[in-house]
Amino acid sequence: PPTATKSLFIISKLGKSISALVDIKAGEKITLDNISGRIFKTQFVPVRDSHKFLGKHVSRDIKRGGQILHEDLQDSE
Repeated sequence: PPTATKSLFIISKLGKSISALVDIKAGEKITLDNISGRIFKTQFVPVRDSHKFLGKHVSRDIKRGGQILHEDLQDSE
């Protein structure tokens, strides 16, 4: 039978992480139109946390398909 621990393990292994849907240039704002979810070998920022990134600007160029991390966000404008 499923357990909470097993469910969390599965989510961490199969959950999607926030990724760039298109190339995003440093200084551009994160929107629903330029992010997506992707499964990486390692879990990064879960898609369920994408609301925390919307409207923020990125501090580096991110290639299409690349992961978007908390440290990629610019400090407050």
